[in-house]
Amino acid sequence: MKQTLVLLDIDGTLVDVKGAGRRSFIRALKDTWDVDDALDDVKFGGATDLGVLAQLRQRLPLDAVHDRAFFRAMAA
Repeated sequence: MKQTLVLLDIDGTLVDVKGAGRRSFIRALKDTWDVDDALDDVKFGGATDLGVLAQLRQRLPLDAVHDRAFFRAMAA
């Protein structure tokens, strides 16, 4: 029987992905809302993707109607 292990590590204590999440956010912001931003002020550690997006909405006009497209772009 095949088994799958899924690790959820939002605080970075188990896995170091070398900034892959930040890079995905940067590309998806550009692809979805045509926003160029290095996200230097965004706190990724301990945050979910929805939490990071909420941080961004505090300073960027990101229409929620495009959220599905954003998360598809993130996954790509």
